[in-house]
Formats: sequence, structure tokens, C-alpha cells
Amino acid sequence: MLDVELLRENPEKVKESQRRRGRSEDIVDRVLEKDKKWREKLQRMEDLRHKRNKKTEKISELKQEGKDAEEEISEMQEVKKELEELEESVEELKEERDVLLRKIPNILDEEVPEGEDEEDNVEIRKWGKEPEFGFEPRVHTEILEEKDLLDVERGSKVAGSDFYFLKGELVELDLAIQRFALDFLKKKGYMIVEPPYMVKTDVYEGILGSTDKSGEESYRIKDKDLWLIPTSEYPIGGMFKDETFLEEELPVKICAVSPCFRREGGGHGKYSRGLYRMHQFNKVEQFVF
Repeated sequence: MLDVELLRENPEKVKESQRRRGRSEDIVDRVLEKDKKWREKLQRMEDLRHKRNKKTEKISELKQEGKDAEEEISEMQEVKKELEELEESVEELKEERDVLLRKIPNILDEEVPEGEDEEDNVEIRKWGKEPEFGFEPRVHTEILEEKDLLDVERGSKVAGSDFYFLKGELVELDLAIQRFALDFLKKKGYMIVEPPYMVKTDVYEGILGSTDKSGEESYRIKDKDLWLIPTSEYPIGGMFKDETFLEEELPVKICAVSPCFRREGGGHGKYSRGLYRMHQFNKVEQFVF
């Protein structure tokens, strides 16, 4: 989540980033409006707390002197009542502000090109040589099913679309690739972890920013404050939540191996066929603090 101070001091910078992302600029003003109301009520709450403390002292003095304190007590009750209402209102306003704030993504780097879709991407460099085939390439799923290494039909039968059974040597290959990646990263000084496959909402939002839109692409556990992880970035990102690293402890390098779960399914562009964008898949994740 962006620091609200950035919006207070430089709202135009945030609006420009929103515009370049093709997102609403109005949300910046909505956050600032909520923030203004929150700060006003917060100040009023602090003033009332000061007044309450003064009244408490005054009542104590009057009682010690044997004088009537009924008027002061009556005023104190009114202050307490308004204060209770304000405290609730202040919390609500802050939460409303932060819900909006979480919807604003990070500020785009100035070098990020603007564009509507992948056709506007800018190629920075190429590595290697594109292969040339003397035959018509086939979709990998066709080959895998022909070799009896993949069963999409029965995967759909037991779990619905975009699920599958890996079979035989393909399972072994999947595990071997994961182990190869773990061994490689271990030599590079990464600590290997197997994370929880679920995270709480505050961790989910701490990584994502908001569950409002992207949360529709994740599986939530019914009646629980838990989400199935769409990537192990989420539990690793929350692993040191509310902790502070000393400079000499950095960098902290972690690699996680886990299944990942995503509600989003189906093809996008050139990856519309094959084992892409499935509901469940295995992944080795690198994460550096």
C-alpha cells in the first residue's frame, strides 16, 4: 500500500501514474477527501481527550475540596459520549480511506512505456536464436496426451475445466525440474522453504494491495480469513511481517517450492492452448529482501 503522505504531498504524481496505467485518477481525490475528514475528526477526538483529562482533574479537585462537582460531571458525560462516537467514526473513516488506498498500485517508473496491450511492449533485448523448424510444430498437450503423459479429460471430470492429471514420466520430470531449481538456488545462498498454502487477508492485501479486483482471481476459504496462495510470493512476502532487518542481515534470499492455485483460467493471446494459465500448478519462487 502506498504511503498516504505521498498522496498528500504529491497527488499529481500519483494521478499521472494512474493515467499511464489506464486507471481512474479520481480515486486519488477520493482518498484525499476521506483522509481530510479522518484528520479533522482525529483532531477533534484529541481535543476532546484533552478536555476529558482536564475535566477529570477538575472533578477530583472539587471533590477533595468538598465542593459540588455535578455540573462538571454532567459536562464530562457529554464529552465521553461524543468521544465514543468520534472514536468509532475515526476508525471507520481510516478503514474506508485505506480500502481505497490499497486499490492504487505502485507508482510507475518513468521509463515504463505506455500502451493499450502487449502490442505496445518495447523490446529491450533478445537472447539466443529463434529456432527454425522443417515441420509444423505441434501443441505440447497433443504430444503429451498421445504419449499418455497427460489426461485433461479426466482432470476436468473430477475438478472441472483447467485441471489435469500429469502421468508417469511427466510427473517425474516435473519433480526433477523443481529439484534442479532448488539445488541451483541453494548453491546461490538461498534458504529453501515450503510455505503455508494459505494466507490471511492482511498478508494477501499486503502483497497485492487490494482483494477487490485481483481477489476475484484467487480462491478464498469459505467462512475463514484464508486464501489459497496464487503464488508463494504471498506467504514469503508476509513471512517477516512486522519485523525489521538490520542492514548487516541483508540480503535475505529465499526460494520457496509450492503448488499455486488461481481461479483465473483459460487462454490469453498466444498461450490460449496448452498447460498455461491453469487453476493449479507447481512453482519454485525466488524472493529477496
